[in-house]
Amino acid sequence: MTIASTTIIGMGEPPAVPPQKPFVFLCDLDAARVGRMRMGLEQAGYSVEVLAFDLKGLDRVVASKFAWVALFVGMKPEMTEIFCAKIRNQDTLGLASILVLTGEESVAEVKKFYEIGVDVCLPMEADFEVVLGQIGSLIRRVNFSRKLHVEAEKSRNSHHSRYRLQKQIGEGGLGRVYRAWDSALARDVAIKSFKITRDVQNVDEDQVWREARITAKLNHPNIVSVYDCWMGVEDCFVVMELLNGISLEAFAAKKGVTVQLFEVIARQTLHGLATAHKAGILHCDLKPSNIMLVGDPQYDPGNVQVKILDFGTAKLVKEITPDFGASGVVEGSPLYIAPEVVTGQRLDERSDLYSLGHILYYALTGKTAVTGESLDEVLDSHFAGEFAPLANMRIDLSHPICDWVHAHMNRDPMQRPANGEESLNLLHALFFEQRNALSVV
Repeated sequence: MTIASTTIIGMGEPPAVPPQKPFVFLCDLDAARVGRMRMGLEQAGYSVEVLAFDLKGLDRVVASKFAWVALFVGMKPEMTEIFCAKIRNQDTLGLASILVLTGEESVAEVKKFYEIGVDVCLPMEADFEVVLGQIGSLIRRVNFSRKLHVEAEKSRNSHHSRYRLQKQIGEGGLGRVYRAWDSALARDVAIKSFKITRDVQNVDEDQVWREARITAKLNHPNIVSVYDCWMGVEDCFVVMELLNGISLEAFAAKKGVTVQLFEVIARQTLHGLATAHKAGILHCDLKPSNIMLVGDPQYDPGNVQVKILDFGTAKLVKEITPDFGASGVVEGSPLYIAPEVVTGQRLDERSDLYSLGHILYYALTGKTAVTGESLDEVLDSHFAGEFAPLANMRIDLSHPICDWVHAHMNRDPMQRPANGEESLNLLHALFFEQRNALSVV
């Protein structure tokens, strides 16, 4: 069996701040390929060291406690398994990840790589930038897992070391989300990590605690559950339920949802919102990416469970004063933000319902109601209150459904339902009347 190439990538010593130029340990039978890879990796900011093919350098890499990735190129699963076993046996600290570039095309052959412990498998023709991205992602995952362990050891609550990181599943401007295993309760969880800083561009400790406490207070099946939260020296972590689903943003982008799924989304989202509003909490950043559809929305819409995410900018109604918006700081997503939030007027439950109206418009059409090439144009579109009527976008929708959605999108808060509970009651009445009409026919 011919072995095409093997690459071992490693990072430096485990200080709080990683080295500026991570090390790449490269091993390859093809001298020309070694030269090309070395050049590409150095241009990407890595320090490259070429090792012998017998992997003698592996002992040194493991002993130095580097976070590292083994990249196998062109190898068959059988030979890869031998190297994987050697790596896993020596990697007692769990610092290694394994990435494969393969020419195998059958699903069965690719599946073998994952069965022997490979973390990521890419096609041989994968773009070099994609390979670099995977290397960086795997290294970050290992370093984060190590930091999680270190922070747990520093914490008075040492039980936090029970969480074992598996893979990164999301990333945003303020942090990353990882799938993890809770060894104490034997369940999958999601861990959201943030950098602690007082810089206005990032998250601070108070904000993280606030989001965790608000979400934990809202114990409801249509709101994501928070299990745990703790602070490290440089990072903070929120442990939440792991949701296996798709965001409304991603699902509706393909095409508008059916009327059946629309009712499920509207009803369950309003159940969650009504609970928050009764508790005196406004979400203040509702948008399609913060609505998760758990289940199979395409083939089994009746059994979909809706989850509201991200209460990071939530407000307590009792804290909102007449001069609340006087600072000029506007929080929210421009495509879904209520006009009164932008103008600094007093916001209330109807501000959330405005956002929901625009979310449901997007769900039904796959398009946002407001448009614009710039932020100012988008906000002007909100103030104008002009958008293509739903009846023109979806001829299968009844006028009562269109009117109900449009009422939530009214630029005048007084013309919208008062809160989540009132909106939910109107929705129940709407579909009750429609079903009665159909039964008569």
